[in-house]
Amino acid sequence: MTDSPDRTEPVRVEVTTRFITDTAAKQRAYEARRRMWTAAFHPSEPRAQALAVSRRRGKIHDQRQGKFDL
Repeated sequence: MTDSPDRTEPVRVEVTTRFITDTAAKQRAYEARRRMWTAAFHPSEPRAQALAVSRRRGKIHDQRQGKFDL
């Protein structure tokens, strides 16, 4: 807030066809960049190696862990 008695009106922007098309183009470019970035974490090609098989966990050795009321 300001102590100035002069209040300025907010700048109004006219929504034009060019503004809408520019905004849509920016959105499409963002979505394309996002897809490329996300694709790095989710490869669609088959794996060269099989996934590692984890061995079964054995008996719980800490007896306190068996006393939970589930």
